[in-house]
Amino acid sequence: MSDFVELVNTSKNTKFDVVSVPSSSLVASHYNAIPEIGIQKRNNSSILHLRNLNNWMKSMLIADTLDRLKSQSEKFGWEQIRVLDLACGKGGDLRKWRVGGIDEIVMTDIAEVSLQDCRDRFNRMRDRRTRRLPFNAHFVQADLIEVDLPDCLPKEAPKQFEIASCQFALHYAFRSEQSARKMIENCTKMIQAGGYFIGTITNASAIVQYLRKSSGNFSNRVCSVSLGNNFSLDEESPIPLFGAEIRFRLEGVVDCPEYLCYFPLLQ
Repeated sequence: MSDFVELVNTSKNTKFDVVSVPSSSLVASHYNAIPEIGIQKRNNSSILHLRNLNNWMKSMLIADTLDRLKSQSEKFGWEQIRVLDLACGKGGDLRKWRVGGIDEIVMTDIAEVSLQDCRDRFNRMRDRRTRRLPFNAHFVQADLIEVDLPDCLPKEAPKQFEIASCQFALHYAFRSEQSARKMIENCTKMIQAGGYFIGTITNASAIVQYLRKSSGNFSNRVCSVSLGNNFSLDEESPIPLFGAEIRFRLEGVVDCPEYLCYFPLLQ
């Protein structure tokens, strides 16, 4: 039997909102407060190998999806590859998109400081000889669980995309059914026919098993995960599909409330 509430309970008429969940402003404030440390300090970080693993996974996912898109371009009449990068943070995937040879991108994030760092990183990608940038880019600050993203895009930005990507961030939207639906709508509504949505999330079921084995709190020298206040690890008590809060701390990167995203529900 699943650890989570039965999926039959996920109709539009059923709400799983949890009272007193942290607002999006808390997440934005947290990421705005993380300084840009530069390549040298990142290379000396104790989580370097974890970063490398995450980047490798994203690189493979992005490269494979772009290969599929290019093989289908004639079938769907695509003349360009346009990307919507949701919750882009400081722009850690910009080089991956450059390697993939895209034509245009819209970068969105809730955190203004992170988005400025992203813009600065993009501007450093100019060709040293020609001073040209690798592709067109637009930067949009938006709370993707509150707004209709098409209404926030600048006039010159594309309104349809061949690929949308949300890496290690989709779970923040699962604080309530309403916020999750809005986030997924923003992720998918502007994808062209035949296009792709790609994303990376943690394994909620595995996290629950770790928490149960460690009485609600497990850690090592660089990270820790603890149980929020709004659900029980009792095996007789199903975990809510929305608002199942955990506290994840990762050295120098993350320390704010997050929510479990049950993959069968997302599907």
